[in-house]
Amino acid sequence: VGEVLGQFEVEKRRAVEREDFDLAKQKKDYCDSLRRHVYHQLNLHQLIQDPSLLQGVSFHSPNKPPPADPEPSKSPLGEPPQLSVIESPKKQEHHVKPSVTMVTIEDERPLPALLKRSDEVIGVNDPSGVSDLSGRDLLPPEPLGEQAQNESSLAIQEFGMELVKLVYSKQFHHRESALNSLSERICSLNIQNKKDLQTELKALKQLLYRLLNDKVFSVFQSSCNLLKYLTTDFVTKHSKYFEDFEGFVTSVVSKLLTRLGDHTHRIAQHSQGVIVDILSLERIKHVSNVFEVITENFSKPLPHWKIVKGRLELINDLLKKNLIEPQLFNRIIKLLSICMVHSHKEVRERAVQLTFDLYKLTPAEVRRELPPDTAALRKSVLWKTVMEGLDKIDGKPTVSMDSKKEEEKAKVEELNALKNEVQHLRKMAAEQGKIPSRTPTVATSALAVDSKSVRFKSPTISLNSRTSHDLATTDNQNSCVFCGLSDPSFTASTLETHYITSCAMLHQCSYCREVVEIPQLQVHWMAECTEKKKFRKCLCCKEPIHVSQFQKHVSAKKCSTPPSNMKWCALCSKSVLNDEASWRKHIMAPKGCHGNKRF
Repeated sequence: VGEVLGQFEVEKRRAVEREDFDLAKQKKDYCDSLRRHVYHQLNLHQLIQDPSLLQGVSFHSPNKPPPADPEPSKSPLGEPPQLSVIESPKKQEHHVKPSVTMVTIEDERPLPALLKRSDEVIGVNDPSGVSDLSGRDLLPPEPLGEQAQNESSLAIQEFGMELVKLVYSKQFHHRESALNSLSERICSLNIQNKKDLQTELKALKQLLYRLLNDKVFSVFQSSCNLLKYLTTDFVTKHSKYFEDFEGFVTSVVSKLLTRLGDHTHRIAQHSQGVIVDILSLERIKHVSNVFEVITENFSKPLPHWKIVKGRLELINDLLKKNLIEPQLFNRIIKLLSICMVHSHKEVRERAVQLTFDLYKLTPAEVRRELPPDTAALRKSVLWKTVMEGLDKIDGKPTVSMDSKKEEEKAKVEELNALKNEVQHLRKMAAEQGKIPSRTPTVATSALAVDSKSVRFKSPTISLNSRTSHDLATTDNQNSCVFCGLSDPSFTASTLETHYITSCAMLHQCSYCREVVEIPQLQVHWMAECTEKKKFRKCLCCKEPIHVSQFQKHVSAKKCSTPPSNMKWCALCSKSVLNDEASWRKHIMAPKGCHGNKRF
């Protein structure tokens, strides 16, 4: 039974993918009938009370003829496979009396809906046990209700009750056949007077309203094809009555606008394409009423956001093809001003982009319809984006561009100020005669210049091992005294820039922005940094740890005291021999300090 149900489930899903919903419904009904029949044979409620009864149940495969049943089931879907119970004397002792919770015979009567499907026949002689329902006969269309008759009263008079029944049928095959019959009738139609055309179009509009609202894509596509024929060949054939045809086109296009936000993406896309194709026709694009309906403002409450977005995309396509007259731009701008404050993000973004496209065509009208550009308005992120986009189209400098220029200018001024301060420091050192005038460093921290909290500390390692006379005789004017980089293009000003921005042996403190030698960075954090209160010294590893991380660092117990004559690097926490060559090798080697961002 499970194999049969599984196979029918697969066939049902394939039918749904093909949009053959009638076949899928029949497969589902058969599965439900088979499942109920098996439950009845198993006596499911009694089986739940005494599971040991299942040991005597044997299933006769559908490939074999089922055993004779004194009272065979009269289900219209065919007789499902039978189950027989083989009872031994021991098993019979386990039977219990029927409980009040057992299913009664009245509960097993087939539903009235299943009795109506008398035309549904599933072959029990099929050797595979699974019949093919693809060659079934369609059920007749359902009778029209009172409301449907009132809606389609004129169509019933013009096209007959049978055709209208097919249009209102729940089976999409009937609706497709109704469309075919309707197309043949319209193609062979020859109208002689204006009154007959008006009556025919009114009756046709009642049916198209129903068909254009269909959820099955094949039916909807056929309805759109019929509409295209009416706007091309039919209009050409009856061109002298075109004035009566304008109202019909306007009404049908307004119905198509509601499908722009359909949850089925291809229906929404197809609706948009059909509207654009119809409005691109030479006769239709001069019908102003159609474009007024498209550019009409939304009434409150607003429709679903997909419908709003679909309308904006349609207007965008029409603008690209120059199908909208300039006198309708005011209506579009009013529509966009409401859409730009919509609650959904995609609608707002589409409205803003469409505003920019429309501004390129008529800048004066867009500016006139939008709110005045004031400082209070620009406090809103949305209107700031809109106004800056309009300024960018006009070629005016925007606020964001001005802010970037100001930031760049401030950086240049700050760099120039640092250069001047370093130059002043060099002159002070030269007057004292301690360091040659070409170097920007001093021997004592008292000469450090404090401007914008950026200072240079003396290279204590190199100065402790050398005298000022040695520095004066050995240093090259075109080389950096910290990293040893030599460049013929180095001058006093370029060396200063090199120290401030790119010297690998120096590091700018992220807390006070002082430029400090990397080996002395830990000493700076504990003693000289303006934010030194934010650091605590670990008693184990002797490193300064930020207060926010100190407790976590101590509780981890992963740190250790550095070996003798070595120090921990403040950037990568590796141990380095405390001499100038080792530090330079660690910081400037290709695989050295991975925390040095300047190298």
